[in-house]
Amino acid sequence: MLDRFIDGYTRTYLFALKEIDQAIEKVEIDGKRISTEQFFVLRELQRTGAGISATALSNRLNVNKSAITAKIKNLTEKGFLLRTTNKEDKRAVILEMSASGLEIFKECEQAMKSLINRWLSTFGKENSEKLMTLYDQLVETVINLETQGGRH
Repeated sequence: MLDRFIDGYTRTYLFALKEIDQAIEKVEIDGKRISTEQFFVLRELQRTGAGISATALSNRLNVNKSAITAKIKNLTEKGFLLRTTNKEDKRAVILEMSASGLEIFKECEQAMKSLINRWLSTFGKENSEKLMTLYDQLVETVINLETQGGRH
């Protein structure tokens, strides 16, 4: 059963990531594109609803600070992210999406939703709900084990 799960996960992950990469990388604003990982950075910024520090962002995305720094730099250079000084702590920088960042985020989000909707529509509503319930349980289990020190 474990081999079947790992094989299924691997096939799904590789196929889905390729399809998602292709959908997101087609989106272009002012001749600029973003990667899937950069999209996830913008998506997390959108979810926070306000500015956030690079450290908080790396924690929320469960990546190390150096990994997020390159993505932030690239998004800032493209004009999709704004860096402002924290009013309470002048040493800290707050990250926010620019107007063009919000625009490319929305277009990428729509491309991703269209792709995933196409996948889920083949299951029907009831099976899609079951799949999402099981998926939510799996994600919650993984997160709980990680936060309890279950990492090997």
